[in-house]
Amino acid sequence: MNNTQDKDPLSFQYDNCFTSDELLAYKIGGLEPKKRSLIFHHLNVDRCKRCRVMFSLVEPAPHAKGPENLKEKMIRRLKRTAPLGRRFESPASLEVGQIWTTSPEVKDASGRLIRKVNAAFPVVIVSKGRGNRAFDNIIRVIPISFDTHYHLDGETLLIDQESPLMYPFLLELFNECPMLAGNLDEYRGALSSGDIKRLFLARQRFLEGRTTLPDKTYIAWKEREIQYFQYLSFPVNDALFGDQEGRNVLEIPLNDYRKAAEAEGLELSELSLYTLVDTPEFCLAVVQARDRVLLRLSYYEDDGGPPEMLTINNDTASMIRAAPCVYEVLLGYVDALSGEIKVAGKVLDSEFQFTIYFKKIDPDQ
Repeated sequence: MNNTQDKDPLSFQYDNCFTSDELLAYKIGGLEPKKRSLIFHHLNVDRCKRCRVMFSLVEPAPHAKGPENLKEKMIRRLKRTAPLGRRFESPASLEVGQIWTTSPEVKDASGRLIRKVNAAFPVVIVSKGRGNRAFDNIIRVIPISFDTHYHLDGETLLIDQESPLMYPFLLELFNECPMLAGNLDEYRGALSSGDIKRLFLARQRFLEGRTTLPDKTYIAWKEREIQYFQYLSFPVNDALFGDQEGRNVLEIPLNDYRKAAEAEGLELSELSLYTLVDTPEFCLAVVQARDRVLLRLSYYEDDGGPPEMLTINNDTASMIRAAPCVYEVLLGYVDALSGEIKVAGKVLDSEFQFTIYFKKIDPDQ
């Protein structure tokens, strides 16, 4: 990736391609006639592989509607339209490397609808939990992006030669997040065994820094991607946050990293973040920064100060101010962390408690 880019971070791969929102609107019968004609020509005459794959992956939510004056005849025709992408039968169990779209209807651990989003997007499974699609099964996924011109070694992994989606795509290593398995929607294929090994090796190298420094456009794109997929973690927070039944137990993978001297100004690519709680006011996360493992509290706007109360393994602990609106405390070092760590506390009006087990990533797993 070059150090300078001319593309707006909201754009997709080519100037003549269409965004996922435009393709979704086309799919449900929206857009004015001229734009619909352009997209039809692009998909069916130009046969753009990238947009045909994207068209097959974006799924409208059940509540999504086209314009009010859309004729019933057009609606019936759209419903009969065969999908452009391949369809697969859902496998009996979840496995690492599988690609699924996320459901546009987001539910909590009890199966109760808590949020609707405009479209479904693809993710790849990197931790399968118990291997089923139950709503109380917490898995870890990495979002997929078709913005391949944003590929940056150390932060993303390019899947090209053996793409199960028939078009190159990026795995956003920086954007790994937990979600409830019940919020998966449709199975869309799986990475090859070779690419799965590449993925886990890339996750290990994620903390080793980058060979190319990002520009402002890349950073803007990255921040947008992280914010866009935060909704996947909200039901996980609901299942774990303040849980009174002892289900607030997490297993967090750690990258095996040789101890190094303390470094100033850590780059984002040197961090691996595992969100515990994400609210409109703050985010509480476990962060691996090279060989250190931190508990970090970040406020989105107003600085609320350190936690009102915090204990680690039942001992009182204090967070220090690491930056404006950011507080953290050291949990330990990668090579020394073992067993369980119990974290409990209160931030603003929210109380939390977690039991965390740390596990080093095995690239052959």
